Amino acid sequence: MESEENNDFVMELKKLPEDERLAHAILYLGKKLEKQNNEQKAESYQIRTSLVIMIFIMTAMLVLIVMMYVKL
Repeated sequence: MESEENNDFVMELKKLPEDERLAHAILYLGKKLEKQNNEQKAESYQIRTSLVIMIFIMTAMLVLIVMMYVKL
């Protein structure tokens, strides 16, 4: 699907004058980089959330182990 978009974009660029081609290519790359950046941000938020949950669970387990040890 992405290659079809690229082919359509290239065909569209060939019809334009040189200056407009450059401007459209820069805008296209900018949008593509912005999309990629947003995906990376979302992924980093997921990883960070997973790590926080894991730390919370490990802390709860440690507290339970200490409570069991103190009762004995």
